[in-house]
Amino acid sequence: IVKYTSVEKSCLLILLIYIDRVCELHPHFTVSSLTVHRFLITAVTVSSKALCDSYCTNSHYAKVGGISTQEINALELEFLSLIDWHLASTGPILQQYYANLVEQHPCY
Repeated sequence: IVKYTSVEKSCLLILLIYIDRVCELHPHFTVSSLTVHRFLITAVTVSSKALCDSYCTNSHYAKVGGISTQEINALELEFLSLIDWHLASTGPILQQYYANLVEQHPCY
């Protein structure tokens, strides 16, 4: 996904926050091997649009994810609903996620 969308690293960081929000707000939400690519491409789509000045079109994200544009559009709305349209994050939270990421994976 990163290779074909040129998503910025900051978008990947906030994507982790969004995924945690989904898990916190919907503890019974599950992702399977059949749906994980849809979940991730949707999270990348939402984080890119929320944080970055330039981002791909939904049709491009759909092509990268191997799904239709109509499906990515629907998944984007569903994802936003899952996180209660809460796209903003504070500096301290971003710093905490970054520190945790670096601690777990020193190559970053």
